[in-house]
Amino acid sequence: MWNNLLCVFVLLWGLFATPALAAANKSPVVAIAKIAAVNEGAVVTLDGSGSTDKDGALAKYLWQQTKGSTTVALTAANTAKAGFTAPSIVKTDKPTVAIKLSFKLTVTDNQNASASKTVVVTVNPVNIVPIAQAGNDMTVGLNKLATLDGSRSKDDGKIIAYAWRQTKGKKVALKNANKPQATFTSANVTEVLEFQLTVTDNDKKTATDTVSVSVTDTPPLALSANFSVDKTSLSKGDAATAGISNIIGGTAPYTVKVAWGDGSATEESVLATGVAAKSVSHVYASAGTFTVSLLVTDAAGASKSHTSVLTVAEPVKPLAAEFTLNNTVVVVGDTVLAAAKNIVGGSAPYKVKYDWGDGTPVQELALAAGVTSQSASHNYAANGEFALVITVTDANNGVKTFTVPITVQVANPLGEC
Repeated sequence: MWNNLLCVFVLLWGLFATPALAAANKSPVVAIAKIAAVNEGAVVTLDGSGSTDKDGALAKYLWQQTKGSTTVALTAANTAKAGFTAPSIVKTDKPTVAIKLSFKLTVTDNQNASASKTVVVTVNPVNIVPIAQAGNDMTVGLNKLATLDGSRSKDDGKIIAYAWRQTKGKKVALKNANKPQATFTSANVTEVLEFQLTVTDNDKKTATDTVSVSVTDTPPLALSANFSVDKTSLSKGDAATAGISNIIGGTAPYTVKVAWGDGSATEESVLATGVAAKSVSHVYASAGTFTVSLLVTDAAGASKSHTSVLTVAEPVKPLAAEFTLNNTVVVVGDTVLAAAKNIVGGSAPYKVKYDWGDGTPVQELALAAGVTSQSASHNYAANGEFALVITVTDANNGVKTFTVPITVQVANPLGEC
């Protein structure tokens, strides 16, 4: 009986004498809305607004990218809904495959308990059909070598296969029919031949284009062209312009190339039908002596070329000089001594002119190479107000001028008292 009473006493003590323990905080629950696969360039929303906290409130959200070959820029990463733009997928000579990006959402409640969950976003590639360019229609002579040029074909990835085939005219033997440029020798008969180019990209997409070749018994004129470069010397940072014009003869279309000689990429253009001139400009980023090479080639492989040497100098500093004068108020008969000193910039050699302003001949003095200062003197024969003008001129007619008023007084006949 005593044991039973003791058990009842302990039970009652636990119920009424022991303070109630506070309930433990429960972690929040993360919920991320499902995301269907998206295409390159699509705007994606990461939605964690369904996350909850049963015994409190959510205080913080944090989105982070955890996996993926490309790192994206997340917007609103500290809110329930973050976003990003699906990145472009790098194209290679292999079939383009989808990429997967992983993002983790961490939510924190008002008692600093947190939970995380990850979502995976699949980005599918968007393939653009290639563009086949078989070149411009052209004319060749009898028994002449002709080149079919599909090198201007392009794709958002990579063209992995070229296929040329003849679709019209007496059959000719195509060489390198699986290359961007194929060749054949025309027959000894006038006719119109037609060829089709099919290109295939790394994602197995194809495109076609055709070109016509007119075989004529009228021999084409010999290829000729005019070449020009607008200057032979310039300063670093300035541009030179090279041109090829009046292209005639040979077999159209024509290809022009300009190499600037400074390590920059050669500029190459295939001229459209009827176009017989091309002009391009280039800025030289360094000083030195460079050879500009110009080349025009016709569809049959004939070519004309020209070279021109350019000298690129460091930029010339502006012409500057200092001027000195021994006195601006003198007595009739006194000597005025003026000088142009520390002449720099511009292009040597320099000249200095002194116009004393009293009607006497202007003094012009040429400075020898390396000389940067020059002085002159003058005696005013009459009193008055005169304007002395000193002018420095460089070899390129740059000018620096200094003007100062001169007061010439009559001497006091009584002298100093």
